[in-house]
Amino acid sequence: MNQEAIFIPFFGMMLLSICVWFYMYYQRLSYIVRQRIDPQSLATSSEISGLIPAHISTPSENLVNLFELPVLFYAACLYLYTTHHVDTVYLVLAYCFLAFRVAHSVIHCTYNKVMHRFYVYLLSAMSLWVLIIRAIVDTLITQR
Repeated sequence: MNQEAIFIPFFGMMLLSICVWFYMYYQRLSYIVRQRIDPQSLATSSEISGLIPAHISTPSENLVNLFELPVLFYAACLYLYTTHHVDTVYLVLAYCFLAFRVAHSVIHCTYNKVMHRFYVYLLSAMSLWVLIIRAIVDTLITQR
């Protein structure tokens, strides 16, 4: 198995973060310009929440989410690569994690239906937990 294949979903997650970052600034700056809001009045997060409506702020919240569980995903991918454990099962799990995180971001940044967002979040988390637990078990077995 080509060990470098794990970097496709790895970089896919990074690309998702970049896309959400650009979308966040596009939404926020467009709103600020349209509403003629003085940027200095947005100096703190409490001021932002008072002046920027929730549908404009959700991309920012989503960007924060992309630095929670995905950090474990990045670490697991690097571990799998460096230990030469990448196989088809790990790749499928990594692609599932990526796909569900993309769906989560699309839902969160657009229509933001909480239960839809929750279900894809849960599926992404389950993909990640299986990937990590399998890596732990594989490591324990190979160390015997």
